[in-house]
Amino acid sequence: FGVGQTTTSGIVSALARSHIGVSDSGYFIQTDAAINPGNSGGALINMGGQLVGINTAIYSRSGGSIGIGFAIPSNMVRAFADAAKAGLDFFERPYIGAEFELVTPQIAESLGMEKPTGALVSSVEGSGPAGKAGLKPGDVILSLNNTPVESIEALDYRMATLSIGTKATFVVLSKGQQATLEIPLERAPEGAKPSEVTL
Repeated sequence: FGVGQTTTSGIVSALARSHIGVSDSGYFIQTDAAINPGNSGGALINMGGQLVGINTAIYSRSGGSIGIGFAIPSNMVRAFADAAKAGLDFFERPYIGAEFELVTPQIAESLGMEKPTGALVSSVEGSGPAGKAGLKPGDVILSLNNTPVESIEALDYRMATLSIGTKATFVVLSKGQQATLEIPLERAPEGAKPSEVTL
């Protein structure tokens, strides 16, 4: 509108939003801070002035803000920036050789969980990092590096922000007992499910 730089305020409404029609990868911060046309690329900062995301998109019927905006998390932005500096147009998510599915209320009840949370392990490649570390189909991922995993989307997002060549600490529910597994984060072998996030 030609009024110069503008600051708006709001709260973080949700984390790790996906399937919002902006990107196949998801992983957006949802905020009710006003974001209007022309604000894409602006900073989403916390009360300490720290960058937490880059404003990207809004849901709107009129074209103006209705309090449903989305920002790319800053650690994802950093991963993209590092890849771009290396001359790449994508960055690779770490590979552990496992696939996951939703923990439904029925599954949670059958496993003795108080509520449906985490990510259910649906398959594990025996020769992959997760298989060698002891992860099994039927286990439920509860946390990753001491951060709770609420859903598959949250797990995907947190995995995408980790570095290949490091190890991650997974707390899992296995046969009614919690266990801690240290799983190496590797580059996906040739022929494995694509693990690239494009720029």
